[in-house]
Amino acid sequence: MSLILMGDIAINGLFLLRKEEDNKKRIEKIAHLFCRNLGIIANFEVPIIGNKNNFDFNKDKHFYTYTHVVKTILPLLQIKVVSLANNHIYDCGLSGVKKTIDVLDDLNILHTGAGIKSEHVEPAIFDLNNKSIAVLAYVDKSTHPSVRNNDNFFINYIYLDKITKDIREVRKKADIVVISLHWGKDYSNFFTKKQQELAHAIIDRGADVIMGHHPHTIQPYEIYKGKPIFYSLGQLCFGDFYWEGELRALKRKTKVGMIVKLDVNDLKNFSIILTKEHKGNYISILDCNVKRKFAILSFLNKLKINYSFFNWVLNVKESYIDRIYEYFFGYYRNPLKQLFNIKNFRKIKFLIRDYKGYE
Repeated sequence: MSLILMGDIAINGLFLLRKEEDNKKRIEKIAHLFCRNLGIIANFEVPIIGNKNNFDFNKDKHFYTYTHVVKTILPLLQIKVVSLANNHIYDCGLSGVKKTIDVLDDLNILHTGAGIKSEHVEPAIFDLNNKSIAVLAYVDKSTHPSVRNNDNFFINYIYLDKITKDIREVRKKADIVVISLHWGKDYSNFFTKKQQELAHAIIDRGADVIMGHHPHTIQPYEIYKGKPIFYSLGQLCFGDFYWEGELRALKRKTKVGMIVKLDVNDLKNFSIILTKEHKGNYISILDCNVKRKFAILSFLNKLKINYSFFNWVLNVKESYIDRIYEYFFGYYRNPLKQLFNIKNFRKIKFLIRDYKGYE
C-alpha cells in the first residue's frame, strides 16, 4: 500500500466548457496511476458552485468549478483526502465553501483545513495498510487568502504553536502524521530559508511528512531526520482560461507537477513521477531524468539560501528573464504578435513588482 501526495488541483477554466467525455480524456494518460487501495492526498484549489447567480463572489478575480465537473474528475483520480486550507477556498463566499463540502461529502472524500464548522478544520484520519494516517492542513497568510470576517467560517493558518498542539493531540490516534502547507512564493522553483526552518521545526514537533503547495511550481525536496519534506508539489492541473478575449494559461513553469508515492512502512522510501499539463489541460507523464532534475534544483536552492550573490542572480532570473520568456513564448502566445502589441508594454511595471516579491 502506498501513500500518494499531489499538489494543486484546480478543475476550472476550460474544464467548465467541455463535455464529460472531453474532461475524462484530459486525464486518461495518467488515470492508471490511481487506484482505490492508495491513500491519495491533494490540495483542492477552487470552490465548487452549482449556479453562478446563487453565489457571493469575493472579488473581481476569482476561481470556481461546477459540481458536475468535480463529480467527473475526482472519482477518476481516486482521491482520499483534500486540503481546503488555501487562498482560494473562500472565492465564492460562505455559500461556495458549503457547496464544496457538500459535494466532497457526497463523493466520500475526506477534507480538512477549512469549512463552516469547527470540526471541518480538524485532522482527516483514514486507515491504510493497517496504519492510521492523519492529515492536517494549514495556509500561510502571506498567500493572501481572500477571507472575510465571518463567525461561520473556519480556516487553519500556519502558526507553529498551533501546529505543535495539533500534532501532539492527533499523535494519540495516528501512526503517520502528514502536514499540508499552502505557502511559498508564487511561480518560484525555490523555497526560502524561513520555510526550511519552519519545516524542520514542524518535523521536530512530531510530523512525519510535509507536503507543500501554492507556488504552482515544483521545488526541491529533502529528508530531515529521516522524514521527507516536499516544499512544493506543483500543480496537477489548473484550467486554461479566457482573459481579455484571448485564451491564456498560467506560466509554462507551472505545467510540471509531481506525484509522490511513499511506502507507509518506510517513509524514506518513495518515488516521484513528474506530470506535464499541455495546452487544453491534457495531462501526461513527463519523460525526463527525475533524479537529475531535482539534484540541479536542490543545488541551486542551496546556493540561493547560503550566498547573497546567487540569491540575487536567481531572483533576477525568476522575476525578469522568466517573465520576458513567458511574455513571448507562453501557452497560446504568438511571439511576433506580442512584440508589436504596444499596450502590453504597460506591463513592464510588473518586472519591478516581481523582483521585489522574490526579494
